[in-house]
Amino acid sequence: MPVSPDFLLRRLRLRHLQLVVLLDRDGSLRAAAAALSVTQPAISKMLHEVEQAFGGQLFDRGRRGVVPNALGQAVAQHARFMLGEIDRVADEVDAIQGCASATLRLGTLSVTSIVPAAVVDLCRRQPSARVRIREGPMRELIAQLQDGELDCVFGAIGNDALVSPSTDLLDVEAIFADRLCALVDESHLLAATRRIAWHDLAGLRWITPPRDTLVRQQFVAAFLRIGHAPPDPVVETLSPVTMIDMLRRDATLIGIARDERARFGAMSGLRRLEIVETMPLPPLCALTRRRAVERPPIVSEFLDALRRAARTASPRRRLLPAKNPPRS
Repeated sequence: MPVSPDFLLRRLRLRHLQLVVLLDRDGSLRAAAAALSVTQPAISKMLHEVEQAFGGQLFDRGRRGVVPNALGQAVAQHARFMLGEIDRVADEVDAIQGCASATLRLGTLSVTSIVPAAVVDLCRRQPSARVRIREGPMRELIAQLQDGELDCVFGAIGNDALVSPSTDLLDVEAIFADRLCALVDESHLLAATRRIAWHDLAGLRWITPPRDTLVRQQFVAAFLRIGHAPPDPVVETLSPVTMIDMLRRDATLIGIARDERARFGAMSGLRRLEIVETMPLPPLCALTRRRAVERPPIVSEFLDALRRAARTASPRRRLLPAKNPPRS
């Protein structure tokens, strides 16, 4: 029989949704019982109630625990989103009680300078707003956005991710068209060189991000495109602070980074090398959930702040069109 919304509202409690998410994550009745501070028989009873409400088994039982079936995976995905919306309600109530107007839950890369500028702009225009920033890999941040834990994610994703089914429920707006940038200390031998080619940089000492980053992948592609083996970096680090400090301490090193970060003043004290062959990067994008209801005003205001920050970072650079139009 079809499951009606009214029936679910009568039968389900928030603890049922928490249980489904815990079982999907941990695959253990015992772990779920510990997390919810109840007995294992009580957990079994709750799971039976959930499955009755949805009219079918959600998890396959085995010796190693429980594994969600197709129905269980679908319910768990929606349960995570609903619990994320509960978190947003709690944040909004807390903000109002604390005399704040709204709270923005933002996920972002740690290597962009547009976000700090946009957040400062937002807080200047909305002094009572709160911003909670969570940094991490884009894959994790997008999952948290889809689950309702975040309101907006800013960062770069490859073209393959843009057409992935996982982004079908997201609005993706390209904010800033970026490219690779090579950085050196002011005392580096190449610091005064106006124009340089990638093949001139092949045998030098590099500090780069790890292999799984978009910047490193495009760095490798830049040398492969001209028929050179990519240099093996002396140092790999994801931290821009570490890279900047090492470049200033060792004038023989060259760093690779996003041009956006260098242009925006985050690499002050270093010199940008003008490389003849431009190597583009996937654009920096703002991702939000596609909603059936109106988007929270704080999210729309932050997107406006991002666009202003992007224009300030590079007023002559053309911004890319959105993959799908954002909804206000």
